[in-house]
Amino acid sequence: MRRYLLLCLLLLPLFASPQQTRIEEQVITHTQAQQWGLTDSEWQHYQQLRQGERGIWSPGLDPLTILGVEANSDAERQRYAELLARKEHQRVEKELAFQRAYDQAWKRLYPTLTPIRSVVQPRLALFVSEKMPGLQDAGAEAHQR
Repeated sequence: MRRYLLLCLLLLPLFASPQQTRIEEQVITHTQAQQWGLTDSEWQHYQQLRQGERGIWSPGLDPLTILGVEANSDAERQRYAELLARKEHQRVEKELAFQRAYDQAWKRLYPTLTPIRSVVQPRLALFVSEKMPGLQDAGAEAHQR
């Protein structure tokens, strides 16, 4: 009996009407568009761009970047840039909040350990000006040797 019910549940999508399938696709499209701050038509345009050259050149780009790069006007480009800046800000804030929570958890769980212990000796860097007196002469002498 259980197998029969499971089989019926698995086959149920095959009997869905084409209209029901279209409605479900529209709901999914609308939800995805909303997540990025886009209209349904902008999301469809993004999908079309992904199917073309842009999708081949840059397969991993997010919707806002693809639409911004392929924008037809400065105003459009600016809108997508602002949406992306807001989206990135939200992402970074979430990641930093999690990192702070992780750091606190580490200190609480392992108070005597540092998360990463470097065995490499620190390197020293020396910066000098190109116009330092005597530097050009020393370089010329070394080059002649």
